[in-house]
Amino acid sequence: MRERGDAVYDLLDDVLAGGAIRARLVNVTQASIQFIFRPDKGNRPKVVTCDITHPDSCSLKYEPKHDTARQYLRKWGLDVSGDPPTDPDWS
Repeated sequence: MRERGDAVYDLLDDVLAGGAIRARLVNVTQASIQFIFRPDKGNRPKVVTCDITHPDSCSLKYEPKHDTARQYLRKWGLDVSGDPPTDPDWS
């Protein structure tokens, strides 16, 4: 993966592979990401959708599922806060 600030371009490279648009010609300033959590028995999956906006805005709240989503954003290099993940198992 590229440096943290370019992680979204790695995703674009995958999505645009073979297409007419080159990822380096695209300037991403906002992305919406949807997290779908595996459901408990008999329940529907929990869905969390968030918007990430350049340079440092994120619409996640401070709730357990949102905290998990925030950890994934950090792990993937899409969180610009600079804070390390709080779970020691995330490396």
